[in-house]
Amino acid sequence: MELHRYDSQLIRLRTADGLELEGFGETYPPAYGFHEFGREEESVKLCGYQLFESDIASVEALGVKRVIKQFCELTPDELYALLKLRVDVFVVEQQCPYAELDDRDQEAIHLWLEDKDGLAAYLRVLKPGVEADCFAIGRVVSARRGRGLARLLLQEGIRYIEEEFDGDRIYLEAQTYARGLYEKVGFRQISEEFMMDGIPHVRMIRESSLEEE
Repeated sequence: MELHRYDSQLIRLRTADGLELEGFGETYPPAYGFHEFGREEESVKLCGYQLFESDIASVEALGVKRVIKQFCELTPDELYALLKLRVDVFVVEQQCPYAELDDRDQEAIHLWLEDKDGLAAYLRVLKPGVEADCFAIGRVVSARRGRGLARLLLQEGIRYIEEEFDGDRIYLEAQTYARGLYEKVGFRQISEEFMMDGIPHVRMIRESSLEEE
């Protein structure tokens, strides 16, 4: 296996018994397997499964890496790249002169996807009390449109909030044209359409308890 611990890559995996999985996988060393499961083998955590090397028939890396960092962990190049993408799309492309730098980035958790050409898609996560009374996702943007990266990124943001913080409610303010994207990952509209910075928006919420019913 060619993954490395904490280096979460998009992979396609097939098990020895024919199960096919695709998602962001992380490898765990043999010592972890022995301590947790009594099996001294390298393993991959993927789509909720912990799969050991002897269980895996093939692993294919799909060329996309997931990165999660707090503001203080960002390198100057990373910060420049993610801010440039946001400004290029939300300010320049959408012809919307607004305060893109809103003093919330310092409190945000920054989550993005990288491919061989660099930053491919980005969002930020805000903890309860910053934008809403629950976790919030915002600044969702893709530099590689038509490849499904925005949806993949949203799924990773949701998974991160649920697994790292046990967050069961996530809020966002979506541009109306993109509402369908958010509905596909479990968000529902909770407001009438409203104008923000000259662009139609709706407020949306995702509740894990409703998804499980």
